[in-house]
Amino acid sequence: MKQYESRESALIVKYIKGEITDTELTELDAWIGASASNKQLFESLLLEENFEIRRSHSSKVDLDKAYQQLQRKIAIRQKPVAKTRVLNWKRFSAVAASILIPLAIGVVVFMQTERQPRPQVATIEAGNHKAQLFFSSGERIELDENTTDTIYKDNTSLVADHGMISYSNEKAVEAQINRIVVPRGGEFQMVLADGTKVWLNSESELVFPTVFNEATRSVEVSGEAYFEVTKNKEKPFIVKTGGQQIKVLGTAFNVRNYSEEERAITTLVEGSIALTPDAMALGSVLLSPGEQTILDFATVGISKQSVDVSEFVSWKEGEYIFKSKPLVDVMNELARWYDLDVEFGDESIKRSVVTGKFKRVNTFNAFVDLLDKIEVAHFEISGNKVTITE
Repeated sequence: MKQYESRESALIVKYIKGEITDTELTELDAWIGASASNKQLFESLLLEENFEIRRSHSSKVDLDKAYQQLQRKIAIRQKPVAKTRVLNWKRFSAVAASILIPLAIGVVVFMQTERQPRPQVATIEAGNHKAQLFFSSGERIELDENTTDTIYKDNTSLVADHGMISYSNEKAVEAQINRIVVPRGGEFQMVLADGTKVWLNSESELVFPTVFNEATRSVEVSGEAYFEVTKNKEKPFIVKTGGQQIKVLGTAFNVRNYSEEERAITTLVEGSIALTPDAMALGSVLLSPGEQTILDFATVGISKQSVDVSEFVSWKEGEYIFKSKPLVDVMNELARWYDLDVEFGDESIKRSVVTGKFKRVNTFNAFVDLLDKIEVAHFEISGNKVTITE
C-alpha cells in the first residue's frame, strides 16, 4: 500500500471503510485520546455533515484521493483553533456504531458543507414479533411478542412464549398440517415437533405437520427462513421452496425465496445439504459450509459460490450487514421490516451501493437521517410511503 505522511489519515479512512484491525483501532484510539484537539478533529471529520460519500456505479474506492484529501484536511485542522464543545468519544462511537458504521458508497471525499434541517416526520418504528398461526380446521390465532399461552390441540401441545412457539407431541398420532404466516414488519421463531428451530423473517410463511410420522420430515417455506435442523439419520429433513427441494440430515442454513426477486438463494452455515431443483435436468447440487446456491427462475439456471455467510444470516441476530449492496435491494429489505411503500423517483439512484451495518431495532428514520445528511439520496416520508430521489 502506498505510504502517506499522515498515519492518522490512513487509520481514519480504514475506520470509515470498516477495514481497520483491532491493533490499528487501538492505535487510533490512543491518538484520539492524546489530546482534546485530536478528539475534536476526529469527530468533526467523522460527523456526517463534514463529508460526502459520492455515489458510484463502481464498487472500487479511490483510496489515494481519499487519503490525500483527508491528510490535507488534518494538516489544516491541526493548526491552533478556538475552543469548541467536544463530543464524548465513547458515547459518540457507540451511537454511531449502532446506526451504520461504516457506510461506504463509492469515493469518500471530505468537505465542509451547509445542510438544511430535515422536516419533522413521524417516527417509523422497527418491526417486532408477530405472526398468525392457522390450524388444519381453519381456526386462526394471533401471536405477538407478548403472547404467553399453552394450547392443546389434536394431542399436540403448543407453547407460545414471547415471540416463539414450540410444538411437542408425545403420542404417535395422525399429523395435522399447520401454517404460520409472518407479515411485513414482523418476525417469529418456532420449534417444530422434532426439535428443529426455525427463524422466520418478514413476509414469510411456513407450512409444516404437527408431528413427523412419515419417512421424511417435510416442510414448505416462502419468503426467508433460517433452519437449525435436529439430526435424525433415519428421517431426512426436506425443505420445499422456490422450485427446489433441500435435503438435510442435521445442519444450519438460510433459505430466501421472495416471489418478486425471481430467484431462490440457499446459504449453508454448517453441515451439508443436497439441493435438487424441480427442473431435474439441472441435477442435484451439494453444498459445504460457506457456500451458496442461486436458482434463477427466469433462466432456469443454478449457480454455486463461496460467500461470507454473516451477510446472509445476520438478520436473525438482529442486524443487517450490507456489502456493496445496491440501494434498491437495501430498500427492499428495509421495506419488509418497516412495512414501507418505497418509490424511486430516479432510476440511477437504485444502482448506488451501500456497505455497512444497521441494527434492526433502530427506527427507519435513523437510517434515513444518515443517508440524507451525506447526500446519498433525498428521502421524502409521508406516513409509510418513502420516495427516494437524487
